[in-house]
Amino acid sequence: MIDPERINNIIGLSNKLGNDPQKIIDMMKHHTAEINELHKNKDTHFAIETGDLIILCIQLLMIEGYSTKKIMETCYDRFDKKLNQLITQKNQG
Repeated sequence: MIDPERINNIIGLSNKLGNDPQKIIDMMKHHTAEINELHKNKDTHFAIETGDLIILCIQLLMIEGYSTKKIMETCYDRFDKKLNQLITQKNQG
């Protein structure tokens, strides 16, 4: 899924533009709004925009010095725990 060489290439290109974390966050906000609109209108292009958002998220983590592998492992565990809690609550209610 994640191609480290291509992500590093993107970061290298972004470095030439300054690689500003706030700009990346602003781009993430823009993509999120666009994904919402496209999905609401049943436009399949939302999938491509979602891919762009994934790359922006990975880029932000990497330029801030985080291990995407460690972050994803933490998030997988959090999702697993939360979803199981919600299932338990649903089954009890």
